[in-house]
Amino acid sequence: MKIQEVKKLSISSQIAMQLRGMILNGQIQPGTKLPSERELAASFGTNRNTLREAIRVLEEEGLIDVRQGGGMMVQDWRMTGGIGLLPHVLTLMDNTEEKLGFLVDTLKVRRLALGMVVRMAAENCTTSSHAMLQAALDRARDAMQDKDDPVDADINFYQTLVRIGNSMVLTWLTNTVMAITRQVAQDARPLWVMDQAYIDGLKNVMDAVCSGDPDKAQKVLESHLKHSDDMVENILREGSYE
Repeated sequence: MKIQEVKKLSISSQIAMQLRGMILNGQIQPGTKLPSERELAASFGTNRNTLREAIRVLEEEGLIDVRQGGGMMVQDWRMTGGIGLLPHVLTLMDNTEEKLGFLVDTLKVRRLALGMVVRMAAENCTTSSHAMLQAALDRARDAMQDKDDPVDADINFYQTLVRIGNSMVLTWLTNTVMAITRQVAQDARPLWVMDQAYIDGLKNVMDAVCSGDPDKAQKVLESHLKHSDDMVENILREGSYE
């Protein structure tokens, strides 16, 4: 295995991060016209090509609209942003209450996405699928006994459902959702607890999927996640997560 030297963020990435944070925290309001490329580059102590790289990233994220001959305008990112903006919101936003809203929404979106996943998994479940889910459930049990990482084991169970569902589009969607879930979990690890009740919930999901009934599988999955998500949300609202 060849390990490459870890490199610092490029200058353009640092510029993008600084501007992104200012926009997300309202220091630069939507509708604001940014200074010219020449002025911004001078302010950051860099050249215009490097600045353009940063601006291109922010444009792709829906934060800035670059108009030919019209300059650079800050967008209403709440309306123009994409799902890829969410990790930055959770990392850079200073407003705890608004960040909490995004966290709660993330949990709701995860439930909706995984509801579609279990429906397709139930339609495609085979004997080998059952074995895959059983292995994922056993890993979750190991995590309950501190033999595995609870976050990894939890995400692995749902990713197993995704593989069984065999939908490339849902795979892409849930990859994004799970990446965000992992980030939330890394920042709030005490919230991710594997106890017997949670394991029982996963087993109920497995049994429902393997019964081949999509409606039942979706209801069981949503009930399981709603219970755990409500617990997480209550802890978040009590201020245990910053």
